Amino acid sequence: MMVVRKRYSMDKIVLYSADWCSGCVSAKRFLEEKNIPFEEINIDSQGISRNRLMELTGRLAIPTIVVNEKVIGGYTELTKLYGWIIRISSKKNRRSSWCKK
Repeated sequence: MMVVRKRYSMDKIVLYSADWCSGCVSAKRFLEEKNIPFEEINIDSQGISRNRLMELTGRLAIPTIVVNEKVIGGYTELTKLYGWIIRISSKKNRRSSWCKK
């Protein structure tokens, strides 16, 4: 069994998904259409069991979306929190462009 131990930095969006999950496809499409950067972790291809997902996120369901190390829920919650996510992403992009100067 593969052990996933990642420490996510601030301003990071992580989508736990599976290929067969229609809600995961919708969440991924939503983030891509809004040009919101995210990391996708496919539980099937990564060998993550539902029990391990529960250990990592406190949820058995997918999609599970984590923002700034906080589990926000699934696709419905993602769309409800869209404005908040935009503010986080824009702060990250402003900070990144400022650091490059």
